[in-house]
Amino acid sequence: MIDLGGRSGLGIEMLLDEEALGIAFDPASVDSDEGSHSMSERTIQAIRPVLMDPNADGPPILYRMYRNMGRDDDDARKRANKARLRYDITVLRSGMLGEELLKTSGHFHPPTPGAPQLSFPEAYEVIHGKVLFLMQKVANASDIYAPAADLRITDVILAEVHAGERIVMPPNYGHVMINPTQQVIVTSDWVCSDFSSYYAPYEAHRGAAYYVLPGGDSGELKLVPNSAYGDVPECRRARPKQEMPAIGLEPDVPLFSAFHSAPAKFRYLCEPHIVGDALAVEELFDFQ
Repeated sequence: MIDLGGRSGLGIEMLLDEEALGIAFDPASVDSDEGSHSMSERTIQAIRPVLMDPNADGPPILYRMYRNMGRDDDDARKRANKARLRYDITVLRSGMLGEELLKTSGHFHPPTPGAPQLSFPEAYEVIHGKVLFLMQKVANASDIYAPAADLRITDVILAEVHAGERIVMPPNYGHVMINPTQQVIVTSDWVCSDFSSYYAPYEAHRGAAYYVLPGGDSGELKLVPNSAYGDVPECRRARPKQEMPAIGLEPDVPLFSAFHSAPAKFRYLCEPHIVGDALAVEELFDFQ
């Protein structure tokens, strides 16, 4: 087993069990009177509506999500509750779903009350492994509620993120996580606790704007446009910038620790309009 407690910044023993697809920890070390965690999982049956081949073979359990993680520390829990933020951990299996690389189901976030044209962003960290984030944009946050035939995707980005790196999902971008490796991957994230994710556009269109397949001996990925969207923009390749102090992100500082060191800098996760252009994709990514 691999201890991820130090890498995450949680500072507790948190052991990755790749075979069992989970993390082992003492619940008493993460829960307190101010909040406790929960766990859920996604099966291949649950995500068949978003697969390139709905009848594809694959592992029965694809990933597990540990919601509202933290420490047995009332002050830390109160700090997160006051900020209306939740810290989650996801453990994603490696493998294939038919011809596709193993992935999450994909979702959008709803519009924010303070700026309805913008959806809630989300800040991620890769704790273990290498992850691909496939992001797709709608022009206005409320467009996600349009009839399926009227949904228009205006930008698509595929970002590669390595262990110890952070990435922010910008407003109005839905996202899918993809495992391009032969090992289990683990991510963490801070997200506003005011909303529930919205999966319907991905399900109505049988997945994201592109399906991501391995490229064979060349090692290059194969991106297959999803015809359910009609015409889609060309997918841009990117790497996330790591030094973004305006939104609380610094190189080599774990995401969990970064929030607790400067909670005010993470207000943008609930109120993205307060940081202006800091969440523009040109500020978040280096394009290749």
